[in-house]
Amino acid sequence: MTDEINLNHPLYDFTARHFTFLCEATAPIKLGAQPGTAIRGGLYHALVRMFSPNEPIPGIPLDPVRALLAAEDETNARGRDIPRAFSVEPPPGYSEFEPKQRFSFGVSLFGKADALMPYLFRAVPEMGKAGIGAGRGKFRLVRINEVNPLNQTSRVVMQHRRVHEPFLIVTHQRILEEARIRRTDEIMLKFIT
Repeated sequence: MTDEINLNHPLYDFTARHFTFLCEATAPIKLGAQPGTAIRGGLYHALVRMFSPNEPIPGIPLDPVRALLAAEDETNARGRDIPRAFSVEPPPGYSEFEPKQRFSFGVSLFGKADALMPYLFRAVPEMGKAGIGAGRGKFRLVRINEVNPLNQTSRVVMQHRRVHEPFLIVTHQRILEEARIRRTDEIMLKFIT
């Protein structure tokens, strides 16, 4: 592997930020077979309610929140389904949480979705008030951690309404650095869809 950085590499500008949200149920929560759908839906509705309450106007470009969360674009040259700039790591399917029981879920922001971070941090408590899953079970946000999945480091970025500037970011350069210090039989890619 060379130490030279290829500025033309397709991932040269790639960034990813990973956050885990520790929550506590305040009312029973019942998630179905696809809990990611409940998390994504609750997050989408909280973001739109808080930061983009007006219906889209035909012919006017989407606002940043709706654009980042959009799942379809009729004008997209590669098909109407477009890749989202974020992913959700939900609790296991069919999870149930009773009041005072804690659970967590993850959200990863990719590339330009990085700008969504402050909105995300404010939307999750709102999402908990509105509820998720069957019966709209409610929760409160306890803590937000940022995580670097390359080396499994974790750091609290929000607890007790105190927010610390996140700095654990995955970049193309960090991926190359991590690959250099690993044995070739230690690197494994998992594509979870």
